[in-house]
Amino acid sequence: MIFDYRGYGRSEGRPREAGLHRDARAAAAWLQESLGADPTRTIYFGRSLGGALAASASRFHPPALLILESTFTSAREAAADLYPLYPARWLTRLEYNTADYLDQVEAPVLIIHSPDDEIIPFHHGQRLLARAGARGEMLRIRGDHNRGYLASETLYRAGLKAFVARHLDWTGEGNNPNYPLLKE
Repeated sequence: MIFDYRGYGRSEGRPREAGLHRDARAAAAWLQESLGADPTRTIYFGRSLGGALAASASRFHPPALLILESTFTSAREAAADLYPLYPARWLTRLEYNTADYLDQVEAPVLIIHSPDDEIIPFHHGQRLLARAGARGEMLRIRGDHNRGYLASETLYRAGLKAFVARHLDWTGEGNNPNYPLLKE
C-alpha cells in the first residue's frame, strides 16, 4: 500500500508534523484493521521523511519489518548538517526524531543509505543502525539521495530480497498465494 501524506501528492491539507504522524498511524491502522493485513507479515518502508514517519507509526501499529531508506536521525540534526553556518538545530521547530522512535520499535530494521547522499549525510544512516542495535542491518548503496536505488539497482533489489527472506521466509518470486496483490 502506498499513500500520500496530507499536503503531498494528491492529498489535500497542509503538511504539518503532527498531522503527518497522524496520517502514518492512520494508514498503518487501516492496513491492519480494515484490510486485515497480518502484522507478522507486514513491512513498513519509508524513504527520507517517510522513514521518520514509518518508524513513528511502527510504535503504535508494529510491523514485522521496518525499512528506512535515506532517512535522517532527526530533523534538527539534518538541519544542522544542511546549514552548518547557522544555528539551524535550534531554530527548527520540526522534530521527526527517527532515532528516538527506533527505541520503541521491536521489529528488525534495514537501514539503506548511500555515502554519496548529498541531502542526508551517510552518518545519519550509521547512527540509525547503531540505535537499532542487534535488530539493525545496513544496506550500503551508491548514488545520490533521489536516485541511489537506481544507481545501485542490482545490489538494492538483492539486499531488499535477502532482508525480507531472512525474516519472513519469503522468496519474492511471483505472486505468493499467501500475499495476494490488493487491487482497488
